[in-house]
Amino acid sequence: MQASKKVFSEKDTLPLVLEWQDTKSDRVLEKIFASCDNLIRALIFSRGIYQYMEIDEILSLIRFKIWRGLHLYSAVRGSLHNFLTRVIHNRITQIQIDTKKVIKHESLNDEEGEYAASTYPEDNHGIEDLSHRIMKVQTICTDERELEAQRWLVKSFIKSEFDIRRHHAANAMTRVYGINKSRSRELHDYTLLEIRRCLVESIRIPHVELDQLCGTRQKALAKYWYILGEDEFDELVFLMKNLSSSLVSDVFHVLYGFPGARLLFY
Repeated sequence: MQASKKVFSEKDTLPLVLEWQDTKSDRVLEKIFASCDNLIRALIFSRGIYQYMEIDEILSLIRFKIWRGLHLYSAVRGSLHNFLTRVIHNRITQIQIDTKKVIKHESLNDEEGEYAASTYPEDNHGIEDLSHRIMKVQTICTDERELEAQRWLVKSFIKSEFDIRRHHAANAMTRVYGINKSRSRELHDYTLLEIRRCLVESIRIPHVELDQLCGTRQKALAKYWYILGEDEFDELVFLMKNLSSSLVSDVFHVLYGFPGARLLFY
């Protein structure tokens, strides 16, 4: 315990915590995180939790836990250092537990069924009533073969009521349109993203807690929690469900559309 105290200043951090409890200021919260950073990292490495997932994701989860618990701190119950240490250790323990449940959380992978239908909640109007929205899908592709492949894919999604597997669709685009396999998978994910964006206003997007991403393919999105509003983050998780994180070159393009996009069907 003494080793971790050397990387944490109670004198500097306590006033920040008390100020945040009064103001709930995001600026002050960022200062608290910066002041706790060395303590967090020291405990992470002392527990070996970095073996379970990427360090940035671990930091995000722990900071989220600290933020959720800061209002509970009281100096009459003990030092801030001890309080933060307990919070961090508890979150690390939960991460270790959660990573043992990856198979239960991870229902789909690159080669197994990635059904688009599982993305969408039940809709009383049915997929037929949403098809006109889907046909307004946009694209940034310019290659004619890729455009034809995207049109075929959109129509196939509608015809099959989104009961189509990612690798089946990609293999078909490779055989029929001569597009290499890796690019076919990219087209599948990009096209499905654009379709989902067409539908976000007509469906109810479930709320997501940051902890729920642990052990799932969407865990890479956790880093965007700090820069997005709650509704935006929920929408991002919905849009990116079971899609490659390589699509997120700019998170705001994912949410609001890529520059230069135009209608795929015209």
